[in-house]
Amino acid sequence: MLKILEIHGMKERLREVEAYLEQALHFEHAAIREKALKTLHAGGKRVRPALAIMTAGMYGKEKEIIPLAAALEMVHMASLIHDDVVDQADTRRGQATVNAEKGNLFFDYKNKDEPLTFHSFRHFLNTRLVAAEMPMSKIQAIIGHESDKMTEHYAHLNEKDLESFRRLQLSLA
Repeated sequence: MLKILEIHGMKERLREVEAYLEQALHFEHAAIREKALKTLHAGGKRVRPALAIMTAGMYGKEKEIIPLAAALEMVHMASLIHDDVVDQADTRRGQATVNAEKGNLFFDYKNKDEPLTFHSFRHFLNTRLVAAEMPMSKIQAIIGHESDKMTEHYAHLNEKDLESFRRLQLSLA
């Protein structure tokens, strides 16, 4: 049986995914950044990015798939955090879960009255995918939005950046 990491170029592509994830998860808010990077550094096999890279490789697009491969891993990371909340798990991969450390109410975001919950991670992911200039249809498939308007709303863009994003989407169509 062929091991995924033995496929030509896979180690390098997965290093690119890791670098992309490091950069994408480097949030301005220290508590979000700390917990996101802790989840990233906890390890994992990175099967989802590897499968995306292998599939893209069949079409000679393994380098271009890195943002999507990273997005797949971010969705997986968010689902693990969500599972830990639902299961009330204390540990994952030998480390205390975010839920065990902070509970379901993650923390107050920038002193707003509304607590930031794990649902908010989805908002951050949406914003990062938009920033990565991913096509709208792919963002919607990953996030689960049913309309362009919803994806644009949750990207939290100012009007100028929103117009740039719309122009980009037209050029990708």
